[in-house]
Parts: sequence; structure tokens; C-alpha cells
Amino acid sequence: MPGALALRPPEMVFDLPASGRRLIQGATGYRMTIKSGTVMFEDGEPTGALPGRVLRGPQSAPAI
Repeated sequence: MPGALALRPPEMVFDLPASGRRLIQGATGYRMTIKSGTVMFEDGEPTGALPGRVLRGPQSAPAI
């Protein structure tokens, strides 16, 4: 039901290498998140399942 969905306030986290920062924002009202037929989140909690793989764009050649 779309009326039950809501966003949580944004939060800055410093969990990247070299204390890099990123902005995250959770949501409420979702029952499950499913990827490749595997439940990844249930009632907002991670199940520990990590199906799939990281997708990366083109990478620059290292500077010499």
C-alpha cells in the first residue's frame, strides 16, 4: 500500500575508505526487498543475503 511508505531523515555516514563520507536515507513501510529471488531485507532488517555483484563503470588508467 503506497500510503504506508515513508522516508527517514537523511544521515551522513563515514564508512568509506579514508573516512570518506556518504549520505544514506532509509525508508519504512516496505515488507521485503528481493533481488534475484533472494530476500535481502525483511521488515527493514537485512537478512545477510547478498545476491548479485557490484557493477562498476569504466575505470581510469592510474596516473604515472
